[in-house]
Amino acid sequence: MKNIITLLFAALSIASYSQDTTQSKSYLAKPKAINGVYVFAHSLPVDSFYTLGWVSKIDNWTGTYSEFINGIIKRAKRKYPSCNGIIMGLGGDYTLESTVEVIRFMK
Repeated sequence: MKNIITLLFAALSIASYSQDTTQSKSYLAKPKAINGVYVFAHSLPVDSFYTLGWVSKIDNWTGTYSEFINGIIKRAKRKYPSCNGIIMGLGGDYTLESTVEVIRFMK
């Protein structure tokens, strides 16, 4: 009986130790980089970053999402050549805010 209890305790200890310890970080994701710039839409980076400035979004865009993002990235890189990320927030009416934050990650 003592051997069974010891074996059961050992099995439970191993099972609990091997559980994924990243449950508290389940909110982490790696954003997609487009032309070397990470795009954060409706989210914020977890890593530390500097705000380089802002660029205005394209008003009344009628093209595709890819064209929209590429246009913003081109303007961000032109104005802030060292940028490696953009943050697109949402306004109070759940539409994109009029400006996009341009950032550089601290390394």
